[in-house]
Amino acid sequence: MAEYQHNLIALFIDSLKVERGLSKNTLVSYLNDLNHFYTFLITRKPKKTIETALEDDALSYISMLSTKGFNAKTQSRRLSALKQFYNFCNNENHLEHNPFVNIKNPKMEKNLPKFLSEEEMVMLLDMAKKHENKMIYPMLEILYSTGLRVSELVSLKISSIIEQSTFLLVRGKGEKERIVPLTSIAQKVIKDWLLQLKVLFPIKNNLYVFPSSKAKQGYITRERFAQILKELAINCNIDYYKVSPHVIRHSFASHILNNGGDLKSIQSMLGHSDISTTEIYTHILDSKLKEAVFQHHPLAKNINKSK
Repeated sequence: MAEYQHNLIALFIDSLKVERGLSKNTLVSYLNDLNHFYTFLITRKPKKTIETALEDDALSYISMLSTKGFNAKTQSRRLSALKQFYNFCNNENHLEHNPFVNIKNPKMEKNLPKFLSEEEMVMLLDMAKKHENKMIYPMLEILYSTGLRVSELVSLKISSIIEQSTFLLVRGKGEKERIVPLTSIAQKVIKDWLLQLKVLFPIKNNLYVFPSSKAKQGYITRERFAQILKELAINCNIDYYKVSPHVIRHSFASHILNNGGDLKSIQSMLGHSDISTTEIYTHILDSKLKEAVFQHHPLAKNINKSK
């Protein structure tokens, strides 16, 4: 992790780690954003600090990000981090002001999720069955059947398979656990794979469903899996630029919605803390399907009010 540029930044990051249980990657992101603002302040003329920054400094910082070509999403993320940081400093009586309190987030265009067609997914799965690495097919089948994040998939532990291989106990972002049901096909694939695993990977005390003796963490890396996915795409004559583990996750959610699934269930399976994150998938639906989804969604009234 990068160095703390200010003692208040260190206190804030520690609070995020202890109170919110954020992942290391998320903490690093917060730290980098706050350090970036700190560097901006101390290189200003006249020089400013965390303690002396005013609203004009906050506005100048956001303007600088825009001038430097940072997109609206990045600007919004950094603004959110800085607002949280100063709120923390206020609540803990370290500072009496928040220079970002009146700064509004930039307007962001909604980027529709990229996904594959059901036909393309069938082609990829069929090709995965033929791959020399026997774990690729069960990995792809589980990914498409559950919508796991690739980090959750590659690090899946054997102990996470529960109730006779009908569910997965997944530890996601912020160390939050969720239970994900498995399709009948995925259940069979997992059972068959676990039998093969004992023969193909007779590693003593192996903890992982998809182990690797080459990777230092003990399981196949997300980069290697992504690379093999692109190989499968090329062999299927699918544009490999549009194939990635995250696209498979999007495809899982999109196909469920297109076949009558509801947002609340998909939110739970994907591990989204906010329903608005899951709501983006409704933009791919035709008007009839969209109406059906919102009609049966328990939070439909709240969603419609927020539009």
